[in-house]
Amino acid sequence: MRFFIFQTDHYYGNVSNYTEITASAIADNSIEKTAGDDFYLKAGDITLKSYESLTWNISSNNWLVVFNNDLSASYGVFYREKVYSNYNTKTRLYTYKAYSIQKKFYDDFSQSGLIYSTWSDHIFYALRESLVVVSEVNIDGTNQQNRFAFSPGLFINNLASKRTSWGYCINTVTNTHIPAPVANNLPLIMRGQSLPAASATHQEVIEHTFENDDITFMNLLKMAVEPRNCFVLVTGFIVSDQLVINIAIEPRCVDAETSPPTINPIESTRKAAKYKWYGLKVTAGDAEYTQGNIAGKLVLTKSMPIGNMPAEITSDDSTLYYVEGDTRDGTFNGYDRYEIMDASDNNIGYIRAVNIDDYWDPMVDWYSAGNGYEVEYWYNGEQILSQVQIEGETVRILRLYIKDSGRAELEGKVLT
Repeated sequence: MRFFIFQTDHYYGNVSNYTEITASAIADNSIEKTAGDDFYLKAGDITLKSYESLTWNISSNNWLVVFNNDLSASYGVFYREKVYSNYNTKTRLYTYKAYSIQKKFYDDFSQSGLIYSTWSDHIFYALRESLVVVSEVNIDGTNQQNRFAFSPGLFINNLASKRTSWGYCINTVTNTHIPAPVANNLPLIMRGQSLPAASATHQEVIEHTFENDDITFMNLLKMAVEPRNCFVLVTGFIVSDQLVINIAIEPRCVDAETSPPTINPIESTRKAAKYKWYGLKVTAGDAEYTQGNIAGKLVLTKSMPIGNMPAEITSDDSTLYYVEGDTRDGTFNGYDRYEIMDASDNNIGYIRAVNIDDYWDPMVDWYSAGNGYEVEYWYNGEQILSQVQIEGETVRILRLYIKDSGRAELEGKVLT
């Protein structure tokens, strides 16, 4: 492995002081990667032991990028929050810890509120770009027309090519699982009856919808991905002297690939029923979605940070709701417009089987066996969430631990 340290500015991720750590200075290292399931605070880290004290800049964002020996592949980008090392007087080694850029992304999104912005190149602007209009909503039995709503799928897509204030920019977003306009059966977010699209400003509707409850970017991201039971996978790169990330929305439940690469274990342990679930219960406010036996043991429960819009709401309702944009209904003032009521003029909440079954059913069906593997092997560039063949079974990688020796340990879920 080869190690490079560098710094970035806060607003554009411009790279400076890019320096390779001398190979003779490295005593030992290990890298852990995880899928970041359920937005773990820990989403992978690196431990580096050095014979020398490494240079870090206390006024900048400090990073570490790791490559293979010929620089053809990256093991990842890691962020060092504290620039000081631990020094062991007996071993005379400096120990540095840095965590993955995925965890940095999670932390940054968890600490940032949702605010109105006029900076078109900043992630805050993606809120404005995710606005749509609902043609009618049932309020106290009366249909109110043309109200603003937010499309979480459009919000995710519009993060692409945006800068942050955290030392990196967003390069690409891969999302084929959270529907965005102009699809039908669109997940939408509204607070109560929302504000009229004919008169409310962008600033007013953003503040009305998100700022009252101190909702963060991470809250909104969860609202987007959790109905479809997806991971948010973040990878970092340096492109043209700028640190950027790619974001991929990946479903937890996937079909087994027909011919994934084969892993030849040094040691292998098949973990029977490691991921076993008998039932599944997902709640969103008063709405509940279930699969399997939810009265027994080993029930997976998920609580979404938002309600599911009922058939009728009151004029003073201030609840944040999922609602279904059932059918596209042209445009209004340049915004895509959607119907959110059925033939009986009832509002349609988004959390219902027809919209999310395919993403949640396999949590019980596939996990009924729930087998997994823990394997030690020679690392060959495998990535988190990719699939490999182990002893005739297809396994999806959920954790990787890469050692300085070239060996690696993986944990994964059997898909076959």
